[in-house]
Amino acid sequence: MEKIKHFTNLEVWQMSHRLFIEALEDIKRIPNTIGAKIVADQLLRSIGSISANIAEGFNSKTTKKYLSYLDISLNSSAEAENRFYKIRGVNWLDKNIINQRVETCNNLSDA
Repeated sequence: MEKIKHFTNLEVWQMSHRLFIEALEDIKRIPNTIGAKIVADQLLRSIGSISANIAEGFNSKTTKKYLSYLDISLNSSAEAENRFYKIRGVNWLDKNIINQRVETCNNLSDA
């Protein structure tokens, strides 16, 4: 097996990056209200944190630091999943889209 030389080659980073891009498109469809904007901002921050922490951890000098960054990334995935439930709860997006995004969050947690 060839050693991965850059974080962008990690499948989990690629998956989290795609989730961010999808979420950017998703939030274009939510209402233009103060509450929706706040939730959308929180969603994007939590999803952005997933791939950012994977990247930071990948470049850590120690395994302990790497695992710490991965733990933060895992927590951010759970936070994003929670935001998707909120969006689904107020019917701002189609339930099928939300279910797909939640599934991706769960797959990230399992990766």
